Amino acid sequence: IPAIRHKVEETFGCVFLEMMGNGDMAGEIWSECEYKRGMHFIAQGIVHPEIINPESGEPLEIKEGTQGELIYTSIDRECMPLIRFRTRDHVIVTQTDCECGRTGFGIRCIGRTDDMLIVQGVNVYPSAIRDVVSSLVPDTTGAIEIQLKKPPPEGWQPPIHIKVEHGKGTDDLRELKQKIEALIREKLIFRANVELVAPNSLPKFEYKAKLVRKLYEENGEP
Repeated sequence: IPAIRHKVEETFGCVFLEMMGNGDMAGEIWSECEYKRGMHFIAQGIVHPEIINPESGEPLEIKEGTQGELIYTSIDRECMPLIRFRTRDHVIVTQTDCECGRTGFGIRCIGRTDDMLIVQGVNVYPSAIRDVVSSLVPDTTGAIEIQLKKPPPEGWQPPIHIKVEHGKGTDDLRELKQKIEALIREKLIFRANVELVAPNSLPKFEYKAKLVRKLYEENGEP
């Protein structure tokens, strides 16, 4: 998220580089270089990555712009090797070469295939909603919670209810609500009902943030 990256770099006076691993495979599998055009594959000899169509399971050609689910096959593991392990990470190939000299392809993770919403035929990733909200920092904190009151497909009908933390000192909350809803409609092509809440009021997570709250499960609905 560019806004969060900039805030970390500005606060700590450091260079912020994105990396990604997998708890079942290896801690570090992908990492950015100084050009920040995507994460390079850095786990040669440890795992073999592929990108597949998440619905059919068919492998996709690795070329710039390819989108799909990332899967891994372990190479150096002797005990319980994992073969074509599905991560549910939805990625896009951003480059197949780089000025830094690395020749492996680069990716960005754009969401989770098991978190994806289908709103009137449009694939919507919660992380994309968070990116839109984060673009308005400091008017927002960047924190969101998507609330689904009904299971799909009924629960995916617009407007989608989204809680958004407003920033400290934000004055005109009505204008901010309208601005966020308009941006979501423009960037992600669906209608949202934004509920602004106080800073630091949404749950915090030490590991992966849970952006979707399924209220229907909490209420005992199937």
